[in-house]
Amino acid sequence: MNNIPFPVIVAVLFFLGADLVLYLHHRHQKRQRALPEQNDYMRDHGQHAPACIACGATELDEAGCCHATDTRRIVRCATCRTMLFQFQRPEVVSPD
Repeated sequence: MNNIPFPVIVAVLFFLGADLVLYLHHRHQKRQRALPEQNDYMRDHGQHAPACIACGATELDEAGCCHATDTRRIVRCATCRTMLFQFQRPEVVSPD
């Protein structure tokens, strides 16, 4: 009935799955990079202190854009997890 060997089917499904995961990750990274800077976000929404525009919460979480120690930080709401803005943390120079 089917002349394609089973290992070939498994390999094709594996690579298609890996491609899907990479596509989703790349799309998420593009959304993070497109976030406004903190000053622009607060000016555009008329805020004096950062707050979520979706739910109004003032409790925010931050994480690195690419890894945990990244100086480029992504801020999202701790309540509804909406990505809000990004900012650049100054690099800390360790004494040698």
